[in-house]
Amino acid sequence: MDELLTLVKLPPEEYRDRYPAQLSGGQQQRVGLARALAGDPQVMLMDEPFGAIDAITRTSLQDEILRLQRQLKKTILFVSHDVEEALRLADYLMIMKEGKLVQYDTPFNVLTRPANDFVHDLVGADDMVRQLSLLRVETAMTHVPADYTMNGDPAIASHDSLREALSLILRTGARNLTVLEDGAAVGVLTLEHIRDSASVVAGA
Repeated sequence: MDELLTLVKLPPEEYRDRYPAQLSGGQQQRVGLARALAGDPQVMLMDEPFGAIDAITRTSLQDEILRLQRQLKKTILFVSHDVEEALRLADYLMIMKEGKLVQYDTPFNVLTRPANDFVHDLVGADDMVRQLSLLRVETAMTHVPADYTMNGDPAIASHDSLREALSLILRTGARNLTVLEDGAAVGVLTLEHIRDSASVVAGA
């Protein structure tokens, strides 16, 4: 139990003996996630897990899902009516309309090559800023060798969005961002990389 509470970032010494009424909505969701992980399932189904959570807590829990998925390598079937949430979390999207599958693809391909007008309108394929906010840094970065040094460049996580990366570049005036994964440098991102990604999306 202590291991699972630590995994979902609820310190056991503080939360082990609390009752549900003594937890916030976000903390209850974390306990629910820990309970689901207790059986070490190969596949997890999460049906609108954050639907009743406020926006700030929802974003935090999305970050936790991404962290846990990278750490545990679980297959998660995540059901959501929130398009931005789906695009942010998914490795692959399955878009349904009236009980029928209309597109199954990566978020990038869904954004750049929507299968029909329904998918185009659903994901806002013409909204460039929104698209940058839903494309991960890892999709645009250049990988670095193992002996790479940061040289004082600002750092950003590989799973952060290109919109966040653009904001960091504009705020700091940096030429390069060092991309981190689990604290280690795995890539470099430049304004040109972001521009190239935007051009690919716009021209698709």
